[in-house]
Amino acid sequence: MAISLKESQELISQLCKKNPSIVKLLTQSTANGLQSLQVLEPADLINWFESLPRNSVDVDTDFLIARLNVSLLKDLATSKTQAAPEEKKVPKWTAKATLVLLAIAGTIYSACDGFDGITALLGIFPVSTYVLLAVGVLFSILSIIFFYSFDLVEISKNLGVEFSYTPRMLDVLLDEYKQIKIIRLILADPVGKDVAEIKENIFLAKMLLKRHQALNVERNKFLAAFNNPYLKKAQKFTAGVAGIIFFSAGFFSGQTVAMFFANLFLASVATTLWPIVVASVGVGLAAFGVYWLAMRPGMENLISRWMHLDKDKVDALCDTKEVEGETGNLKQLIAVLKENKKIKKQHVKDEIEKKALKEENSNLHKEVDTLQGRLQAARQYLEAHNGFGLFDKRSRSSGDLPSLESVPLYSEAIANM
Repeated sequence: MAISLKESQELISQLCKKNPSIVKLLTQSTANGLQSLQVLEPADLINWFESLPRNSVDVDTDFLIARLNVSLLKDLATSKTQAAPEEKKVPKWTAKATLVLLAIAGTIYSACDGFDGITALLGIFPVSTYVLLAVGVLFSILSIIFFYSFDLVEISKNLGVEFSYTPRMLDVLLDEYKQIKIIRLILADPVGKDVAEIKENIFLAKMLLKRHQALNVERNKFLAAFNNPYLKKAQKFTAGVAGIIFFSAGFFSGQTVAMFFANLFLASVATTLWPIVVASVGVGLAAFGVYWLAMRPGMENLISRWMHLDKDKVDALCDTKEVEGETGNLKQLIAVLKENKKIKKQHVKDEIEKKALKEENSNLHKEVDTLQGRLQAARQYLEAHNGFGLFDKRSRSSGDLPSLESVPLYSEAIANM
């Protein structure tokens, strides 16, 4: 069954302009080359994946090839299921307007929260106003960055508005891994498949296994980059800075509450009074503890995301148990398809033999009918010529009866049939 290239044509065109020799395998099966490349045979798809460059060409070409691989697998899945491509939902303008307003409000709030918290914390020390202002502005900027990296993302998801996002190599390879799983499930469905299609699916399953194993090279690269010691230090530093922001926010909240209750009993209270400081530090530590246990992992992942090494995506692509499990599933699929092929071929062979036996049985019935007709005709002929009267003898012993061959009328009846 030919594969309709609904999603891949644009990428093929881009790759052809950048490096025409690479897409030659995809265009060699068509008479007019790229211009008439609307469909692709499964054999050409398999040849494409088997003939991919083993070494890196250049960054842009490698990324374009990876995107094309994913697109070809999506076209394969669509052709196998005959499913229409999903239409992307366009968010309403009200949702976009709400997101803009919330982004502005969140920016203002985050800036004030970051500035207020750190200045309240440093206010207990004899710090210069200019230093206090500089540190406050720095933490305001950091607080805004954290808001855009976490809170605004969740707000956009709730409103159904997606940010424009340029996929990176990790995203593309993870998408290819997901497509391998999807196609495996499609190929595993045995309903309505003949021997030729099962044979084709075996080759496709072997291709998927090779692609899955080929991803191990990229998996090792991402794991090495993700476990880089400098990246780990940057993650810890970012988590620590964010922890200071949460501590300062808790410190200021504790200070405000402590000052309120202190003013109920004392006429004048300073923020540097030790009970106020103790209460402020206690609430700050509580806020820091909640952050450290609940939000720190996401904050550590912020630096990884900036480096295009999102922890969740790396885990999804490189998890050892998942990778080994998928390898086993693909090998099992190949074995099942081979067994189905044997069963299907035996079934076809049995059907052919059954048909031949039916034809032979029908021919035998025809021969029996012919012989019965000839016998009936012979009897009618003999009766018409009183042939059976020749056998009226007084003696009924076998020795007294003449043989049929010696009876003239019998020989004449057989000759006339």
